[in-house]
Amino acid sequence: MTTSTITHKHNVCGIIVTTNYANKADLLAFLATVESCNIIDSTNTQLAAIIEDTAIRSAREAMSLIKEQPIVHDVTLINQFYK
Repeated sequence: MTTSTITHKHNVCGIIVTTNYANKADLLAFLATVESCNIIDSTNTQLAAIIEDTAIRSAREAMSLIKEQPIVHDVTLINQFYK
């Protein structure tokens, strides 16, 4: 009999979210509601964040959710790793 050793890895992603300056406060407020999203740094129009898998949604789903917001111009994946 063969024993399966499936390991579920935890996905962690670094992203850059771009908006315009007028929408930055609204974007920060929205990102605060996204579980597993942590803002690392920001400029006038860009925010660096870490998103990761949760029981509610995967990091990929969180990235899509963020990208779908009308105040978001772009989301760029800058780093991805599994732990």
